[in-house]
Amino acid sequence: VSTAEDNGILLYNGVNDHIAVELHDGRVKVTYDAGNQPGSTIYSSEIVNDGRFHTVELVTYDRMVNLSVDGGLPTTLDSLGHVQPLTRDAPLYVGDISKCVFCSSGMPENAQSVSFNHFQGCIRNLYINNELQDFTRTQMKPGVVPGCRACQELRCVNGLCQPDSADGPVCHCQPGWGGKHCDQALLAAATNPCLKH
Repeated sequence: VSTAEDNGILLYNGVNDHIAVELHDGRVKVTYDAGNQPGSTIYSSEIVNDGRFHTVELVTYDRMVNLSVDGGLPTTLDSLGHVQPLTRDAPLYVGDISKCVFCSSGMPENAQSVSFNHFQGCIRNLYINNELQDFTRTQMKPGVVPGCRACQELRCVNGLCQPDSADGPVCHCQPGWGGKHCDQALLAAATNPCLKH
C-alpha cells in the first residue's frame, strides 16, 4: 500500500460479522467482529502514509489475527470468537465501501466503528489465501483504476509532485508555500532574504 493520506478503507469483508482493514491517522487499523460480541481493534505501530510502498500482512488463525507491516513484529488481536477467513459469500470491498451496502438490511451496530472514507493511493499485489487478486477481472467502482501512479495520491496544493525521489513522492513547493502538501503559507521574512535582520 502507498499513500500520503491519513484515513481510508483498504479492505472490508462481511456484513454482520466483518473484518475491516483501514488507515486511521496514518496507521493500519484492523477491526474484527465475529457478530456475537463487540468488535476488537488493533493498530500498527508503524506509520504508512509517507508515500512509500509498504507491505501490510494480515494472517488469521483460530481466534487470532496478526497484523504486520514491512515484515516487522506482528500486532496480535485475540478475539473471543472463532476468526473466520474472508468469506466468498459476502462482497469484498477494496479501497472504497459505500454506506449503501447496508441500505436494505441496515448497518449492523458492530460496523459503526468502520471508516467509510475512500482510500486515495495505491494497493498492489493483494493476496488472499496465497492467491494474487486480479483487479482487471473484477468490476471497479468509479475512481478505482488499475495501475499506480505515485503523484495521484499526493496532492500538492501549491507546488509540483516529484514521484520518484529517494523518499517516495514529495511536493516541491512554490515560493511562499511549505508543508507536506505545499498548503502552509510561509511568513514573508522566511521567503524574502531582504526582510531578514
